[in-house]
Formats: sequence, structure tokens, C-alpha cells
Amino acid sequence: MSTVPPWLLQVSTPDSLSVEGAAFLVTATQALTCAHVVRGLPQVRVRASGQPYREWDGLTKILADGKTDIYERDHRPGADIALIDLPHPPRHLTPAPLGPPTGLPPGTELGAFGFPGDNPLTLGLWAEIRVSRPDFTGECYQVDSLTGHGPAISPGFSGGPAVDSRGRVVGMVTAARRHTAWIIPLTTLAAHWQPLASLVARPDPEPGTRELRQGVRELGHGEYDRAAELLARAVDSLDNADSHYYLALAWLRGLGPHAQFTERLAAVTRRAHRALAREPDSPHTAALLTLIADDGHLPYEDMGIGVPLDQLRARARSCSPEHAAELSTHCPAPHSPTWHHLARLGRTTETTS
Repeated sequence: MSTVPPWLLQVSTPDSLSVEGAAFLVTATQALTCAHVVRGLPQVRVRASGQPYREWDGLTKILADGKTDIYERDHRPGADIALIDLPHPPRHLTPAPLGPPTGLPPGTELGAFGFPGDNPLTLGLWAEIRVSRPDFTGECYQVDSLTGHGPAISPGFSGGPAVDSRGRVVGMVTAARRHTAWIIPLTTLAAHWQPLASLVARPDPEPGTRELRQGVRELGHGEYDRAAELLARAVDSLDNADSHYYLALAWLRGLGPHAQFTERLAAVTRRAHRALAREPDSPHTAALLTLIADDGHLPYEDMGIGVPLDQLRARARSCSPEHAAELSTHCPAPHSPTWHHLARLGRTTETTS
């Protein structure tokens, strides 16, 4: 994202003679910047980047006034945060899109916007940066310019946004020097200004998590075809024990092992075996395989599980009431003593709900 965004602001003294740094809109009338950018200035003038006739006076409020000199003994760049309140929403400007409050691992590449050179008419510059390390407090991250990739980060970027590859703000630049700076992440910013917590995006779920959750819900409603479709996607993305276990249940379609065709029962068994391989101590997976062995028409020695049936049966007795209820419902196996135990255990969820 090298195009100057509409939510980037230039921060100047009230007379517009000196550019102090950058800021970015987080609500219709509020912007975040660094405390050292506005220190000693109860009022500042902010300008939409590169547009000299669109400017507004804003009142400043220091939220965290940490040292910004990296050579100071008590240097805390993470505590360098201020708020700018505007009298009314600027026309044609929208708040910055905020990313999820996740960490910034070393090697993460970001972009930064700022106004180096004390030129009030500049459009703002874009610099490419890479995270090198967190500081000892965990409140911020050191970043370095990517050499050979446009302008280097430098003084004038302080208070400006750090953005990810999707153009979302993930932090704020502070203590900018030639080729290096610090990034205050959203988690630190939100700790000092709590309204920000409600504005940041939720972390993106792991691919497949949503499909797993929806597939389990459809299974509970008896929609086996839809559940199997969603859970197959979850298996492709997650390949974990739960995705394999629930897909095996969906394939049973609410019928016991004794009512399955040989090919389908073999496929269900393989799927449950994969779940067990990923979570060997799982009581509900052990219970499912026990039901298949007790009620199905496949000899246990031909199922290829590799665990003695007595061990599976003993492990199945530790099944939770919730799993017991779903197993007794979606895998009816009246010829199995384990199924009768699960049915009794599952009924306890009805009496306590």
C-alpha cells in the first residue's frame, strides 16, 4: 500500500510553520499520534496529507509520555501516545482500518507513512520496514528500513501509522531515526486508550475453524450431508483430531455401524483412526472406534487400529457427557455395552441443562 491513505494527517504547530510529525484518524473526530510530537502544544493544526486548504485545529491530550530518546536510561518508546480531538468530523476523511491485535514476529514486513523534511505541502512519504525485535518490555518493536526499497524511515514519521500488506494499521511509529524506529502495536495503544480495543479487528480465525464450528452445528441438527461438506473442508485446512472425528460421525448419517455398507464403514473407521493418531488419548475417539468394533461387521484385527480393544474400551469410559450424548445419538449401537454406558452418561446433560 504505497498510496497515501485518506486517514493520514500531518501535524503542525498552530501557526502551520513547523511540521511536528504525523497522525492517523481512528474515529470520525479523533486521531492518534506520539506524545513527543505534540508535547508542549495544547493545540495543533492537522492537515489532510498534501492538501493545504483542508486543515483543522485540534486539542491534544497526552495518554502516555514516555522517553523518546533511545539513549535515555529509562527509554520507553511504547509509552509515547497522545490523542488529538477535532471539533467536527473532517469531510471526505474516514477512520483508518485497524488490523487484529496480534503480535509482530521478527521478519514481518510493514509499511509506514510520515512527513520528513518539515515541508507542510508534502503528500507524505511511504517507507518499507521490517520488524527486527521486540523491546525488553514487550510494549513495542524495533523496525529497520528495507534497503533499496524507496525512502528510509526517518524523523518525521513519528506518530504515523505502520500498516500491513492489506493496508490495515497495526501500530504507530515512534522514536524514528535514520533507517530505524520503533512500532507501538495496537495492543499497547489500546492499553493506554481503551476505546481503541472496541475498534480493532478481531484476529482472523485459523482457516477451517469456522467450517468446523458450523459443521458440528449442522451435525447437531441432523443435517448430515451439509455437515459432511463443511467438515471435509475443515479436514483439508486443519487436519486435526476434532475435524476427523466429527467427519466420521457425519458419514454415519445417524445410523449404527451394523447398518452401514462395508465400504462406508471402512471409510468411517479410517477417519476415526486418523483422529486417534492425532490425539491418542481422546476418550470420545476411543469410544467411536469401540462402537464400530462392537456393533459393526468388520473384525477388529482387520481395522488396523494398532491399540488393543480393551484399552480403547477403558479409555472410552472417560468420555465427557457432551461427547457421550453426541455419540449415542449419531452412532446408535445397541449391541455394544459401551453404547449403553454412553447413552446413560449422555442423558445427564439433559438433567443438568
